[in-house]
Amino acid sequence: MCFRTCPVLWVIVFVLLTTIALNNLLFKPLLRVMRQRDETMASARAAADRAASEAARATAEFDTKTAAARAEVYREMDETRRVAQKQRTELVAARAPKPRPSAAKPDRVSPPRLTRPVAASSRTLTRSER
Repeated sequence: MCFRTCPVLWVIVFVLLTTIALNNLLFKPLLRVMRQRDETMASARAAADRAASEAARATAEFDTKTAAARAEVYREMDETRRVAQKQRTELVAARAPKPRPSAAKPDRVSPPRLTRPVAASSRTLTRSER
């Protein structure tokens, strides 16, 4: 008799059965998958952080080695430049004409051929200005 007179009771029973079925068949597996995804993402983030710190360390090491190699190259270039400058100085000194012992250097040299053209050109300028 209660079957026909208590439909509310049957609704409550069906709601409870549906809740149990959905919980076991849908919600628990869904929550398990979401938890696994969160764990996978956390481990992927940790791996990415480790890789980033390793890359930063490798970059710093590379920069240090590059700076050391660059300094060595500059030092070698400077040493080569000094040696070349010394050789050049020696070659120039070897090729320089040696002064004659009998020739004395005058204090002032003024060739007479330069004074004539200068004087002639100044006379020409003064005539053309008039």
